Formats: sequence, structure tokens, C-alpha cells
Amino acid sequence: MLDVLIDVAVGLLVPSGRRRAKREARLFAAGGAVTFPACVLGTPSYCRELIVFLSASRTALDASPTEVAELHRRSIPVGRLELVRVRDRQRADPLAVQPTWRVAECRDGSAELLMGCAPQHMGYIVSALTGTA
Repeated sequence: MLDVLIDVAVGLLVPSGRRRAKREARLFAAGGAVTFPACVLGTPSYCRELIVFLSASRTALDASPTEVAELHRRSIPVGRLELVRVRDRQRADPLAVQPTWRVAECRDGSAELLMGCAPQHMGYIVSALTGTA
């Protein structure tokens, strides 16, 4: 009985995935930044071979090693990046790309890079790269 009460209390205190997604969508639409786990892989200096937290707004992408976006933040030059395509993860992708994630293939001049994140967050990356809402 106690475990049922704890489950109910936690369910009321912790926002569900659906409520969190709606809150993030409203924040993004209002011009705010949404932070989520992702990876930015490739040869450019702003890429790292590990999972980071991306803060995405309609005009910018910033990577940070923690959820605190201001801590060791690196800006990703969205103005220079060209989005090639968005696809599902493939076997050949680096291990930092989680099995259920989607991948955005991009170019920064002649350098190729990958940005991976959960499917519900990929729209934020695409919007920042293309300048669309």
C-alpha cells in the first residue's frame, strides 16, 4: 500500500513526459531555449565524442557537458551549418549515438558532422539549423 502511495505522489510531483514536451514546445515557440541530451560528432572544434546537453532556440545551438547550459558552453555555428538529412541511427554510427535516437547529418564547409538526440527533440535542432519555427 505504501508503495502505491509513493508512486501516486511521485507521479503528481514529477511532470509526465507529455506535460514536459508541451512545456518545452511552448518555451521554444516563445523564443526560449530547450535543453536536452544529445551528441555532436565530427572533426570541427565544437564537436565532442560523448553525450552533451544541447540548448536549442530558434536561432542558436549551444553545447554544455551538464544540464546547466551556462557551464562550459560552446556555441555551435548554426549559420555555417548545412543540414543534409535527418535519419534513424545506423549501425555504423559512433556509440555516443543512442540506439533510439535520430541523427541529423550536417556539413560545416567541407567537414561532415552528426548531431544525435531523442526523436522528440530533433525538431528543435532542425529548426535552429534551418531558421524555421
